Amino acid sequence: MLHKVSEEKSPNILEYLSGSNGKKLHLVINIPAAFTKKELEDEYVIRRKAADYGIPLITNLQLARLLAEAIAAVKPEELEVKAWDEYN
Repeated sequence: MLHKVSEEKSPNILEYLSGSNGKKLHLVINIPAAFTKKELEDEYVIRRKAADYGIPLITNLQLARLLAEAIAAVKPEELEVKAWDEYN
């Protein structure tokens, strides 16, 4: 569990976005729970930092659910690595 931006506690989401703690996120799923001023400010900072560090970001619950279902539907041994231009 990571603390919010405004909580100023560790481990904090900003530490993991920047990789300053030696660990870096590869995907951020940031779904708003409420629309308070503090939460909206936190959400903006998370979106901005994810973009700054080139980390993919999902902010939609339906899309997050579909991504999880798609990942669960494929067996790792069925995946193969291809160059981008090999896909149709």
